[in-house]
Amino acid sequence: MADETDVNAQITDAVTQANLLVSGSAPAHAAGANLQSLAHSLGLSFQNTVSAQQQNTLQGFSGTVLETWHLLALGAAQSGAAASSLGRGGPMPSLPRAPRRTRSVGRRSARRL
Repeated sequence: MADETDVNAQITDAVTQANLLVSGSAPAHAAGANLQSLAHSLGLSFQNTVSAQQQNTLQGFSGTVLETWHLLALGAAQSGAAASSLGRGGPMPSLPRAPRRTRSVGRRSARRL
């Protein structure tokens, strides 16, 4: 030490060592925080990937159900033609709409006042 002070030399040495310890460990703490941030963002990326895969699977299932429903709604001759069209990768043929059922107006459907 260049200057003599009233403070004990052991105290100044301890304070100096503590300051060196803090400044020496700062790069390690910064690297640790950086790695934690990287791990967190990577985890979020994996969660988003799994969510997208689940949504794609649900869309595939709903498409399969819809096409199966269309095939079952057709007659026997039409369903064979539609199945062969789908097997070749063709579009689903348009389906005729079923006639709507109308309610008969009678005693049961009349409103009571």
